[in-house]
Order: sequence, then structure tokens, then C-alpha cells
Amino acid sequence: MKQKILIDMEIEELEEIIQQTYGHSVELVADMELNNGSYFTIKEPKQKLNIFQAQDLEKFKATGNALYRTNAIFQDLINQGKLEENTEYLVKVSW
Repeated sequence: MKQKILIDMEIEELEEIIQQTYGHSVELVADMELNNGSYFTIKEPKQKLNIFQAQDLEKFKATGNALYRTNAIFQDLINQGKLEENTEYLVKVSW
């Protein structure tokens, strides 16, 4: 049987990881159009960014605008080891 790792995380913790990694503050609630009391998951495998993700990540690094770029950011965090691969993150949204 294959074990699955599940980590509960507050959205503020994820935003802090992004800020520390890239030097940009983000507002994932607005960028991802999330609702108070909701959850979302991150469970990407470690893999090379595709050309579109790489372009999105470069635009984010240059501008700090994460709108429509969160998939590339999350994938890069996994690739860098800032988020663990083969792990599902359950991110709680609240304010």
C-alpha cells in the first residue's frame, strides 16, 4: 500500500513561503478568487516547468503579479523543495 502525506496549511503560511522565496507579497485570495472558509489543494508531482509555466514564472518574478500564475509558482516551489513532492497540501482560506 502506498502512503499518502497530507499537510494542513493556512493560506498565510503559503503566502509567506512565496514572499520569502521570490521577494514578492501575494494575495492568493484575490489572485485565485477564493472564498472565506474554503480550501484548495496543491498536489503536483515534481516535474520540469512547461514553456508556458516558465514564462508565467518569469513574469511573476519580474512584476510580482501572481494573477493566473499560481500553478507555475506552486510547481516551482515543489521543484525547489520549498513544498515537498509527493505530498498533498490542504490549504485553508480564512480571514
